[in-house]
Amino acid sequence: MENTMISTIIFSKNRACQLDLLLRSIQKNFEHISSDIYVLYKATTSDFRLGYDIISDKFPNVTLVSETNFEENTKYLLNISNEYVCFFVDDNIVYRRPEIDQGSIVSIFENIDEFGCFSFRLGLNTVIQN
Repeated sequence: MENTMISTIIFSKNRACQLDLLLRSIQKNFEHISSDIYVLYKATTSDFRLGYDIISDKFPNVTLVSETNFEENTKYLLNISNEYVCFFVDDNIVYRRPEIDQGSIVSIFENIDEFGCFSFRLGLNTVIQN
């Protein structure tokens, strides 16, 4: 368990500004959870592409992948990611630091056979349901 890491995959289309806010919020509140970050993005014009170029320069540790085929690109990212993956879309933000650490999340998945998803947004008021 100690070597298991959690990757982050973010989907973005024509919204580099929102992606910038999400990436800054991840740096501030989520970097203790995610070990690497991949962004699958689509830019429909050269102006939108310029926004993603700026993001690439601003966040050199984030891997940006230009979408050519959503399904195939997503499979590729899942293949190069760690065993556990956290998904975001570009208009999400992480507004505060989760009260759980990466090891605790991984142990949940390793200790419950039928567990497939952990939601950070639902909170402690949610229970596991079949």
